[in-house]
Amino acid sequence: MKRFLLVMILLLSVSVISASPEFWIGGSFIADRNMVSSELSSSFPAMGEDISQIRSLGVSVDMAFFPWNEVRVGLVLSSLTQLPIGITERGGSNEGYITYDFDFREDLMVGIGYHQFFTDKIGMVLSAGFYYSWYRTAMEHIANESAPMEYLFASEYGILAEAGILSRSDNMYFRLGVSFAYDLCHLGNAGMRFGLFAGGGFIIG
Repeated sequence: MKRFLLVMILLLSVSVISASPEFWIGGSFIADRNMVSSELSSSFPAMGEDISQIRSLGVSVDMAFFPWNEVRVGLVLSSLTQLPIGITERGGSNEGYITYDFDFREDLMVGIGYHQFFTDKIGMVLSAGFYYSWYRTAMEHIANESAPMEYLFASEYGILAEAGILSRSDNMYFRLGVSFAYDLCHLGNAGMRFGLFAGGGFIIG
């Protein structure tokens, strides 16, 4: 049994060494429409309204590690910062631009990614994983923006998936696609997000 385990460990080590692993690192621009749960909306006291949707723009840092470059299945990590640009009230069509009362949203995602090239330059990207988000918003509305502001934090977690097209030129890549996230923190009235992303970066390996 010990010999068998030693042989398996040796074979695994050799396969990893000979697999030509790749590390992908880059960034993306993100635009999304966040249909927040009523529980999360109640965590925004300074809004003065029951918010149903938050439209945001942001940037992310994206990383992926593929142990084998022949079959690119591996670990993906992402850190996203988004700033709100608009809101929609619940139960109505009234839309407006959000004030500085709502500051930002930060996401962290970890999951599994799959990159498949159909030609030397064109392919697809798929990923799925878990995310954790936290929002920073004001404790109360203050009309004078120069006045001191006190903030509070709200959070949620869930699953996130991405799909898109992928292109490659030497050691650089570009990706364009859509994303979907589902809030598992407030299952009684779960929120959802639909987004668009575009970005690129470098391939090391």
